[in-house]
Amino acid sequence: MFKNLMEVINTSEQKMVADGLVAFNDQIVKVGSNKALEMANESTVRIRRGGLYKVTVELAVSPVGTEPVEFTLISNGEPLRGAVATITSMQGVKASIGMTYLVTVLKSCPCYIDNTINLQVKVNTDTKVDNSNIIVEQLI
Repeated sequence: MFKNLMEVINTSEQKMVADGLVAFNDQIVKVGSNKALEMANESTVRIRRGGLYKVTVELAVSPVGTEPVEFTLISNGEPLRGAVATITSMQGVKASIGMTYLVTVLKSCPCYIDNTINLQVKVNTDTKVDNSNIIVEQLI
């Protein structure tokens, strides 16, 4: 059972260039504390409370070139080690790509330490994202 959960879906087509950030801004479903998880902007999910979180990202893509499509989960501007998914598909053929990753957030101290995590999804290849989905679930 989870403590807090947020699912954000974008059903609008996005034409992405290499190193672009995926937008998640069409539909937001939240369960639990409104302060634990929030959208900082259209491409950033913010985790404010300490704990262990399961992050699931799913993209439906249509490659615009012949290169494999790759996306990376970013935390506070830095790629998370091992949080990369790659798919090879033919140009213009829709494909699904996804990953699940565990993120640990240390408890913050209001006086001294801010351990807020800002998660983003970066697409490393030119592609078209037909829809996107990110689920952040607090496990502990």
